[in-house]
Amino acid sequence: VDAILGEEGGARPGTSGFGWVIDPIDGTMPFLSGLPHWCVAIAVTHEGDAVAAATYAPVMDTLWEASAGAGARRDGVALSLTEVPDLSARMTAIGASHRTDSAHVAAVIAALMEAGGIFYRNGSGAMMLAQVAEGALAGYYEPHMHPWDALGGLLLVSEAGGRTLAFPSGGGPVLAAAPAAFAPLCRIAGWPAARVADGG
Repeated sequence: VDAILGEEGGARPGTSGFGWVIDPIDGTMPFLSGLPHWCVAIAVTHEGDAVAAATYAPVMDTLWEASAGAGARRDGVALSLTEVPDLSARMTAIGASHRTDSAHVAAVIAALMEAGGIFYRNGSGAMMLAQVAEGALAGYYEPHMHPWDALGGLLLVSEAGGRTLAFPSGGGPVLAAAPAAFAPLCRIAGWPAARVADGG
């Protein structure tokens, strides 16, 4: 029996070592507002580590998916972040919620702009992580995310060749970026770049 952890329905323990981490709608406010920036986010874990991910944006009919050691893809096309430029050449997404300190988020946005970057936000953390994985965004930072919002997107970025901070099992800060943007974004967000996820 696989474990299940989701935003809707809580947690169900399992015995197989595998778990399904599910957010049926990430980007609730865009969804309710009739905007296209929402998605279904699913990650599969084994012994606590994400091993597969699928993020699907129904309005755009776009699927990002990844499996550990086998790369990441958008609609079947392999993704690679090795040639994505730094913060000054791509927008950088910054997430926030009622769980975050507004002053900290404002300071991060100000520091990003002072470093030559441009702030972006569409209301779905899972989708923005997928857009980092495809190279449309330089990076993504949010002071706190739940596992169902972040695990799949972090695997997407890592498998596309990006770098991520290690993510606490119960939720916490998320930072993911293309290689050239990772250390600068860590400095801007105030997190040590050395705190990198294994393989990131």
